[in-house]
Amino acid sequence: MKMVVFNNVPNSYGSVDGPVQLTTAANGAVLATHATGLPGGDNVILAVVELDNTAAGTRTVNGGAPGNLRLRKGTGTGATLVSNLTTVGTIGLETSGNANPGTGYLLIARDTTGAANQTYTVTGRASNINSIWGAVCMLVLQGLPFANLTTGQVNITNAVATWGSLATAFQRATTSFFRRLNIIITTLPLAMCSWTDWYMVQ
Repeated sequence: MKMVVFNNVPNSYGSVDGPVQLTTAANGAVLATHATGLPGGDNVILAVVELDNTAAGTRTVNGGAPGNLRLRKGTGTGATLVSNLTTVGTIGLETSGNANPGTGYLLIARDTTGAANQTYTVTGRASNINSIWGAVCMLVLQGLPFANLTTGQVNITNAVATWGSLATAFQRATTSFFRRLNIIITTLPLAMCSWTDWYMVQ
């Protein structure tokens, strides 16, 4: 287990919403909507999503444009801040009862023009039969010095490779950061594993 504590950072925490069944409609199903109650400002949004497949067959949330798991500004038809298109791509869910019938997913976005009481929404669209369920918890932090990097998919080989590099431009200080890593094994049908790490650098 890893834990991080923020102190005296303006924030807005949304309770867990769901589970909600994903649909195949163009805009998907609204999994969670959170009105922040914060004044207008520079917001960092973290949405933790859990997806579960209840079917006796593999299911996917496709990564094709514009992405089918989306964090939106405003309502369920609002502008997309980040989606699985810009991160891991297609999300595969194994048959119910098998290994990895569900998976966790972290959406992180920055909204530098958040309005007063800005609302954020997570939507999910299934690529086939409606048997995927999703639950979401959102945390919005405001006025926090922030830098992030989204690499998209990187092929893993037996050679050392740089997966991503981020220059923060922060002044020297104690810095905390998260790393979300998703690994998809293409030799097995839809196999995927994920984890999140947290580090503190002096």
